[in-house]
Amino acid sequence: MLNLYFTPSWLSIDLESGIIPVSLNYFLNNIVNNVPNIFTLYPAFPNPFNPVATISYDLSKEEFVQIKIYDLSGNEIRSLINSKQRLGYRSTIWDATNNKGRQVS
Repeated sequence: MLNLYFTPSWLSIDLESGIIPVSLNYFLNNIVNNVPNIFTLYPAFPNPFNPVATISYDLSKEEFVQIKIYDLSGNEIRSLINSKQRLGYRSTIWDATNNKGRQVS
């Protein structure tokens, strides 16, 4: 069972494991609205040396996003994203191909 207790600036979430105090601002921005509060870029998963890798990132506001894959010499291999995106939790998949659709790993 989940119980919520409000005060003027804090919310306490009562879980079976204990009570967790959370600021109302954090609760409204991150839990209710499901909005990240900072930009975050996560490591590729499982890793970029597999046939398929997922790249996840969080946008705290609408931004222009470019995600490109480069080789060790600095040459662009693949452009995955090149567009304006709304805030939220995002991810893209790289299938180990270049911009021409050829396997590169």
